[in-house]
Amino acid sequence: MPIDKTPLFRARVKMMQTQEAIRLKQLQTQKQQQQTENSLDNFDGNPLNLNFVSCTVEAQKIRQKLIAFRNMVISKRKNYVSDIGHSRRLIASYTDSMNDFERDELDAKIEEMMQVCIQSLQALKHKINSSNLRALDESPHLFEILRMLGKHLNGTAKIVAEMRALRTKKISNMRRTCRLATLAQLYSIKKRRDEMLTQQLGNENSVETISLKSDFSSVSDSVLSDSVIFGKDGLRKRKNQKTSIMENGIKKSEQDGWSDVQIPDFQEIEKTDDVDLLNNLDDDERTQLMIENERLYSQSLQVDSDIQKVEKQMAELYQLQETFAEKVSEQERDINFVNETTLLTVENIRIGNEQIRQAIQNMASRRVILLFCIIVLTFTLLFLDWYNP
Repeated sequence: MPIDKTPLFRARVKMMQTQEAIRLKQLQTQKQQQQTENSLDNFDGNPLNLNFVSCTVEAQKIRQKLIAFRNMVISKRKNYVSDIGHSRRLIASYTDSMNDFERDELDAKIEEMMQVCIQSLQALKHKINSSNLRALDESPHLFEILRMLGKHLNGTAKIVAEMRALRTKKISNMRRTCRLATLAQLYSIKKRRDEMLTQQLGNENSVETISLKSDFSSVSDSVLSDSVIFGKDGLRKRKNQKTSIMENGIKKSEQDGWSDVQIPDFQEIEKTDDVDLLNNLDDDERTQLMIENERLYSQSLQVDSDIQKVEKQMAELYQLQETFAEKVSEQERDINFVNETTLLTVENIRIGNEQIRQAIQNMASRRVILLFCIIVLTFTLLFLDWYNP
């Protein structure tokens, strides 16, 4: 019976491809190391070239750090802002999301890595300024590399700032939604409690009516006169009093809104003892507590408005910071351009002085030759005149 070995063949091919990729990567790494060693050996021992190579290697390391930092931020961005302010594990796509503690840890890690990158860039700049480099080609090249690395870091910092601003905005919206949900829950609890009280009052009245009717039918003729006193009119009067008392209490609680705030715990709503305690309070106490409730609510609204103002100010500060960073980079480019122009001007002046010196030397040599020719001609004429008979 033939056996299908296709999965084994595919696994074998995959393993061979993996081994080949590892071998090629090792060969590429060895080749790069060999090229680096050859480039170092080809230098003639000039300290200027060695300083340039060391600065270039350090810039390459900083570039790798910045790339790793940016990749880490981009990979964590989706989970960072996915379900802020929502319950986790409710949706299958949110299984890899973060909680607030993990977000705080990521913020601290990002801040630490950013500080490390900034310190590395500052150290490289100090090294370039303190090293003896050829001003015509090496120093401008290294400063341009430094500028590009700083631009890359600013882009990553912009992504991080957008993530944090989105998190702050979502948290603020969620708090506002929670306040609205709490008010809706309080209203539903109040409505359910009123229904329970009404139902309980109806049950008590029905039980009391049935018991009184049974007593009325079982009494003797001697007690019939007393039952007339507590008969139909008395029962209606008692029932109306009880009902009127409870209806007044319910209307009063609906008018002053006291039941909306007197909820100490959601798990103890169904207990009637709390209702009795609320009904036993005086009007002055209820009024005072309602005033306190309104004051706290106004304070919470004021705090919310202050938070929104702070958010707007933070956004404006972020925009100003971006503008300031752009202006600083523009000034840095202008300073580099002025520096390059100054260096070129100094070099042109030096070349001009050399040419003037050479011209003066050429003129002096020509004068000497002319004087020598005149002297030779003079002595020749004297010699001819001396031997002329």
